[in-house]
Amino acid sequence: MVGVVLLNILAHLIIGGPYSAGTWSSLGIGTLLGNLAAVLLIFALHLVLAASIVYALPLAIFQNEPLIPAIMSSLRMSLRHVFALLVVLSLLLGLYLLGVLMALWWVWAKYLVWLFVGPVVLPLAVTSAYCSYRTVFPGKQTHPA
Repeated sequence: MVGVVLLNILAHLIIGGPYSAGTWSSLGIGTLLGNLAAVLLIFALHLVLAASIVYALPLAIFQNEPLIPAIMSSLRMSLRHVFALLVVLSLLLGLYLLGVLMALWWVWAKYLVWLFVGPVVLPLAVTSAYCSYRTVFPGKQTHPA
């Protein structure tokens, strides 16, 4: 959580001023490209932070692994299952981007997209995350007697 908050503060310091003032149109192309690069870097760092905790909590809670080794294990597992995690992420990002694109047409359209498409996408994302956990943390096998 601390890492995410610090990254959000950094992102706000880099792009928050022009965004909140609504002065994007008056910025030069170099500044806009610099802001885009900073946003992409911060997004990549968010992904690394998310990968470090996606499996760390189950490891720490259910398998009694210490937190720091659990974070390192989570990063290794996330790299091993990167494409599966990208499917989950793409579902959520796709919903968000669809809302943003619809908001360009009409401000309230993003809420309608999230209201009507969200109930389809969110269960898919939760089910995908569940399947990911089942793959990484298989349950105890019971053998017939």
